Amino acid sequence: MSRKTAIWHLLIFIFCALFGAQYLLRLFATRGDVRSEVDSSQISSLVAGLKSQNPDYIMIGDSMLDTRVDEALISKISGRRFFLYCRGGTSTAAWYLYLKNVIVKSGVKPKAIIFLFRNQYLTWPRFRVDDMYKANLDRLKVGVDPLVTELIYPQPSKWKQPVAWTRNVLFGPNGIYFSKTAAAQFHTKIENLALDLTSLGQKKDDRKVYMGKRFSLASLRPDLATEATGETVVSDNSYDARPRIFDPSPNKSFLPHIVSLGRDNGIPLVFFRVKCRPDRDNITPQTEEMVEYIYNLQAWMLEQKCLYFDETKDTSITLPMYQDGDHISIESKPWWTSYFWQRMEPILP
Repeated sequence: MSRKTAIWHLLIFIFCALFGAQYLLRLFATRGDVRSEVDSSQISSLVAGLKSQNPDYIMIGDSMLDTRVDEALISKISGRRFFLYCRGGTSTAAWYLYLKNVIVKSGVKPKAIIFLFRNQYLTWPRFRVDDMYKANLDRLKVGVDPLVTELIYPQPSKWKQPVAWTRNVLFGPNGIYFSKTAAAQFHTKIENLALDLTSLGQKKDDRKVYMGKRFSLASLRPDLATEATGETVVSDNSYDARPRIFDPSPNKSFLPHIVSLGRDNGIPLVFFRVKCRPDRDNITPQTEEMVEYIYNLQAWMLEQKCLYFDETKDTSITLPMYQDGDHISIESKPWWTSYFWQRMEPILP
């Protein structure tokens, strides 16, 4: 046997051994959430912070809430104590964990908890749960949560697990046969073109340093990329992965569990659908699929004795009020805060 043939046989043997070991480990591994667990001190800190505020109302949401409501202002104009839990890039998985592990644990009994949401997000359990979004869940988890495991970390069929692992090892973004050459060449061409079109009075190296600082992560809003249309960093975040019909089944989303937690702890829940970016006529287009989904969502909310409000058709919310995507501009934030209280005051407990 030649030296070259022996080397190939050895490599094949090593690969088969690794594949076999991975297969056995995944075949007999117990089902469970293997994601990292949060330090209990973080939960304790969140609980203590909420207790110290002892608010009349708690608002929960992502950057839609952060860009719309001024906590100090709404507390002032309403004469009530508002507390906002808003983190860009969160979704119902994080909202469920915050409700369960922070609000309920704290013993705080607000008059109501208000969720701000967009479109089908309430029944999209795997939206924003991996990669860059994982930290939002880790800081709210206490040990292994069976519901989180069931809804956002479903186990593939056992025979598929080693196949998926092998595919990632070989052809994934950091795999053995993944090549960044073409992507790198394309990136370089675009970068050079952008540099040629900016600050023509400066040298290219100086412009490159300036552009690098200007568009670094530190200079950009951390949640902007997560709000871009058609985000595809993770397949389950792609708009194509959204739920097409409203399904309130407990094994489909966190929504029915959120509602149950509110009911079991005697806390009324309010769900406020914000208006997504409108067109020049200040109307937000909606597909027939969306209209039917929202109709069924609202009907279910009323059956569950939850309060529901939808501002989508309100033409007083105009296009100039928006900054990027569905975010309200900082200049419009005081107006929207006042608008929100005017709409909520008559219906809040």
